[in-house]
This record gives sequence, structure tokens and C-alpha cells, in this order.
Amino acid sequence: MVWTTILPEATETRHPVDTPRRLLLVGTYTPDSDPPGKGEGIQRVWFDPETGELTPDGVAARTTGPSFLAFRPDPPTVYAVNERAEGALTAFRVHGDATLTELGSVPTGGGSPCHVRYLGPERVAVANYANGVVTLQPTGEDGAPTEPRRELAHRGRGPVTDRQDGPHAHSTAVVLDAHDPRLRYLLAADLGTDELRVYHYATPLNEENQGPAPDIDEGLLGTVRLPSGTGPRHMAVNGRHVYVTGELDSRVHVVRWNPRNGTGSTWGPSPPWATPCRTTSRPRSRSTASRSRAARSRTATPSR
Repeated sequence: MVWTTILPEATETRHPVDTPRRLLLVGTYTPDSDPPGKGEGIQRVWFDPETGELTPDGVAARTTGPSFLAFRPDPPTVYAVNERAEGALTAFRVHGDATLTELGSVPTGGGSPCHVRYLGPERVAVANYANGVVTLQPTGEDGAPTEPRRELAHRGRGPVTDRQDGPHAHSTAVVLDAHDPRLRYLLAADLGTDELRVYHYATPLNEENQGPAPDIDEGLLGTVRLPSGTGPRHMAVNGRHVYVTGELDSRVHVVRWNPRNGTGSTWGPSPPWATPCRTTSRPRSRSTASRSRAARSRTATPSR
């Protein structure tokens, strides 16, 4: 599964009355990534929102295994994980003509990084699948990765011996803290331990959030246990509910989040279906959409 980011200001109008096409940057697996693929790096693709047509437009940047991308709006920056045995994170400046220039690359502290999330102008979070480490990677004013990074390791395993021999961080999601507008909880889906790991972090000062930085512990605060053999892969947050795709049990699990004390409780899964790999929240329709890799299908789950 590779992931795409949309450049919000990159559009191409065909006629004055037409809906403009939008530019997508698409990650791929490359011959030197792990797992290997036939991609060439980060691809440019034009998307027509009226017809759904996708039109390839060449390679934006050649880099190893950019299987997941994240976008920083200011300055326009794309972060790509390099999914290989010795994982890396590479940052690119996005130019007006949709070309990319590399800003820098750093190790992620683990192998097979498969997810990156933009946490604000000071850092991103990277999930390393191979050893389960979640890395908080600082970034500079220009968007380039800086030092020092923080590596959050974990322990545990699950009942599916060929997939859950140890921790396998697969993605992260952000939920609010009810006590302080500057604080956030970072959830990490661990496929290997059937848990959502809970961390705390503070966002930078801005016009709305002034005053001294809160004194918090950015280490592990706790975990949300999912049914044995779930294999949590991706999450979608909709208000106080977190929808979790289980790659190993082929279900979508609903977690009721408590923003006051940073805990969650499971409400029960959806019926099993194929092999889910991605969940997206649809707040306006009060539902979430999940995609299956094996059956190439989608399923909508109503919000409660």
C-alpha cells in the first residue's frame, strides 16, 4: 500500500468554466526498496474530480521506496519515508511548477518505515514497522529534518506468530486533549501487539496558544487494547471516536476516546471483510470508509 498527498495550490484549468484538475504526488515502491516494486520514486499524477480520471505526469523525485507521504503547507514541503531495511526520512521543497528539490535525509531509527505524519511546523512522526519504533523527528523553519530525534520503542507480541513476533508500528493518528489547547495525544497503531500506544506532545506557540509550554512527559502514557489477533494497521479520527482497521482479523474496530484522561475503550468491531488496509473519516456523512487490498473494495461504517 502506497499513499498519496494532494498539493492544495497546484491546479490546472482546461477551460474557464471547467473544474480544475488537482495535482497528486503518489508514493511508490522502487526496485531498491523493501519490499521491492517497479516504481521510480514520487510520481506526479493529475486528478479530475469530475470524472475521476488519473493522468500520469512523470517523476517528481527519484528516491528509494517513498511508500508514504505527508505535506507541510508552510513552507511547502513533502516528507517521504524511504521504506527499506535501514529506514530513512527525506524532505523535499515543493516548487510552483510541481517539481521537488531534496532538502535532506535522516535515519528513522528503525527498519521499514511505512508511515509519516505532519505534527506541525516543528516535527513529524514516523512509524517504523520492522522494530516497532515510533520516531519524533524535529524539523527546521525551512522544513528540513534536524536533530535530535526521539525514538519511542515498545515491547510485546500477539497470537499470530508469523506476523506478530514483536512490535510493528504501522501508523499514527492525532486526538485532542480536553485540558489544554496546546496539547495533543499521538496514537500509534501497533500491528504486532494489538494495541494503540498513547503518547503526549505539545504544539508550538501561536496567536491562539500563548504562555509557557506545558510540562508533560512525551513517553508512553498507556495503551488501548484491541481484541487478540486484530493487527491494527490504520486509524481515522471522527470526534471522540477512533476507527481502526484490523489487517489480521479483517474488521474495523471502534474506539471511544476520552480526551480528559487520554484513554480509550473499544465498542466492538464491524463484520469481517477481505483485508482492510486504510480507513478514512467522513465527518459530514457521519461515516468512515475503509479500503480492502485483497478484494479491491470499499466499505462504509456508520458513526455512532
